[in-house]
Amino acid sequence: MGSHRTSSEFFKHNPPSPLEIEMAIMVVEDKVTRARAVAGRRASLYSTDEMIHDIARLSGWPDELAVTLSLEQVEKLFDQLAARSEARPSSQVALPDDPKLAATLLILREFMHHLKFDDIKLRPKPPPEMDPASDSHRFI
Repeated sequence: MGSHRTSSEFFKHNPPSPLEIEMAIMVVEDKVTRARAVAGRRASLYSTDEMIHDIARLSGWPDELAVTLSLEQVEKLFDQLAARSEARPSSQVALPDDPKLAATLLILREFMHHLKFDDIKLRPKPPPEMDPASDSHRFI
């Protein structure tokens, strides 16, 4: 489950239709609830993902070293996506026409909601030379 796969499998329109969003929610919800046993009760949620940083900026956070994005802020942005999918005007922030961003927002919302995370702490992505997941540190 990821933004690219979710957007390409479910979002055939831009913005996605209400039915496309609902179908994506059902699949994402199913996968997220399976992870419930893995998530600790007192766990914190962190991310360095640039798309989630984009979501934070849409919520009004400036580019900073450390940002905390609340579930409430994520829900507000998701409500805007839902309104847009129904062709209702939104007086809030204009979401970009990006199916991958819409998928990321949907996955983040479902993950936080069903696994009971109140917020997500965003950190800048480490430089490639310090990132253990970067190609420069992979051994074959």
